[in-house]
Amino acid sequence: MPCASTASRTLFFSTLATVGDQFGQATKAWSRLRPTTCLFETSWFLTLGVADMVMTTVLLNTGMACEINPLARFFLFSIGLHGLVGYKCVTLVVAAVCAQLITRHRPRTAKAVLHTGIWVQLVVVAYSVVLLTLVDE
Repeated sequence: MPCASTASRTLFFSTLATVGDQFGQATKAWSRLRPTTCLFETSWFLTLGVADMVMTTVLLNTGMACEINPLARFFLFSIGLHGLVGYKCVTLVVAAVCAQLITRHRPRTAKAVLHTGIWVQLVVVAYSVVLLTLVDE
């Protein structure tokens, strides 16, 4: 009987060690996926990107503006407005994911990239607002 007890204890502790190793590996993997430090900037970047998308859609529907970006224009004319919105969504997601990947190794660079994107989109949204005010007049 003592042999069975020793064997079961050995099996139990070896299983426990294996589970512990797997938990440790999962914890390390999770720590690599932890939230980034640029969430505030990414949120603004995505919010302004959606605002740009909405303003572009409104301006295209009024006929007061046309799409300047040749690639976006291709999607607009080949697929329609859904193609343009899809293109802009994919572009926003790719840019945000790239910024998050940069954040892992160079957080200051990622913040600078996001700040640049925020300012560019802010100018585009402000210009769209000006165009919309001209439509109402």
